[in-house]
Amino acid sequence: MDKTYTSRNGNIVLEVRSDLLSAWMTIRKSGGLIDENEISDMFDSAGITYGFDEAIQWMEKEGITKDYDIPFPIAISYKNEESKQLSFHTDKLDITDPEQALDHVMFDQLACVEAGTVIAGYDFNLFHQNKSVYNILGEMHSDENHSIVDLSGPNVEFDIGKQQYIALTDGFLYIDRNGRICILDRIIIDSTSISPSAVIRSPVSLLLIGDISDCDIISRQSIEVIGNVTNSSLYTESHLKVQGSIRDGSSKWIHVLGDTRCLSICNSRLLCKGKLIFTSQIINSVIIAESGIEGDFSESSIVGGQTLSSGDITINSVGDEFTLKTEIEVTISPYLKNLLMIKTRELLKLKHSYGDDHQMTRELNGEIGILEERLNQELNDFLQRPKEQKIMITVHNDVYPHSHFRVLKHTYTLKHHQSGIKLIEKE
Repeated sequence: MDKTYTSRNGNIVLEVRSDLLSAWMTIRKSGGLIDENEISDMFDSAGITYGFDEAIQWMEKEGITKDYDIPFPIAISYKNEESKQLSFHTDKLDITDPEQALDHVMFDQLACVEAGTVIAGYDFNLFHQNKSVYNILGEMHSDENHSIVDLSGPNVEFDIGKQQYIALTDGFLYIDRNGRICILDRIIIDSTSISPSAVIRSPVSLLLIGDISDCDIISRQSIEVIGNVTNSSLYTESHLKVQGSIRDGSSKWIHVLGDTRCLSICNSRLLCKGKLIFTSQIINSVIIAESGIEGDFSESSIVGGQTLSSGDITINSVGDEFTLKTEIEVTISPYLKNLLMIKTRELLKLKHSYGDDHQMTRELNGEIGILEERLNQELNDFLQRPKEQKIMITVHNDVYPHSHFRVLKHTYTLKHHQSGIKLIEKE
């Protein structure tokens, strides 16, 4: 709806059109004086800040002169209709719903954009030919109920000055159902689409729906599995969450740089830089969880295998009536120690296959040197920590015979069943 503003003496009328592309003034032939300050106040009341020069140019071009009782334009804005045309600088995922499950082959074939990358923009000068992105109020034009700023969806921002859309995080470009430009920072995969022996590499977080088995999964972000993980290797530079069990992976490693959460672990190997939190059982597995191990207060148990941490270990029970040996140990830097062992074995294989001077051998040798320096630093940090920081192993209920505990240099072996045990680090 058009808005009308009238001067106090009624001889000046200012009309602002509803599309905000022009404002028109009428001067009544009443003989009254025209107060320029009052006209300025009317502009302020209407909010007009843009388009004055354009109005003068239009009148000159059309040969129109000001006259009493005839409306003339006082402000004009030319909307640039070309603003709908976008140029994308990377391929798009063919989805509109970020919760849609994908076949991993879809994103394997697309390049991942990095945070800060220009993903789309306008290839022309929006201000050419006297056209503008602003209306007479100095506001950006809307584009069919969406300004070009509103086209920025999740994980995308619009740089008004450069007229570019920029990714705020690593991920894949897609257009959502509202036509917004978005970056997908989590991939959902239906596990039935994963073929045996598949290798999946993802630069973003992964959510796998269903059980996975016999595959290798690598992610720079978190991995979540709604199901079980069987005979598979997983690597994540963030956190791992498995709503089911990790099992039958004694020849492979689950390698996690963040925390690990799962129901249970059976006949598997876990190398975790963070903390392990589990609900049910750990059976005949090799567990390294640097920052601690926390089992469910009433259900958790560790039976057989070897469990190492440099943080507190808290569980419900240890061992059973039939297992010959269960080892649980608090030690310094178990993560780096075991990672060095793994890398050293890889180095020996490379030397055997390619020799000492091969590029892969030299690179791995350098990586091992860096890990050794980090290990020395962690050992020094541990020895210099405050004396009141004591690490402990706590078992709330059953502790069965043949359970072997070690807290740094002190060893404890149980020959008889007992209810509960608490072992605190000693000097």
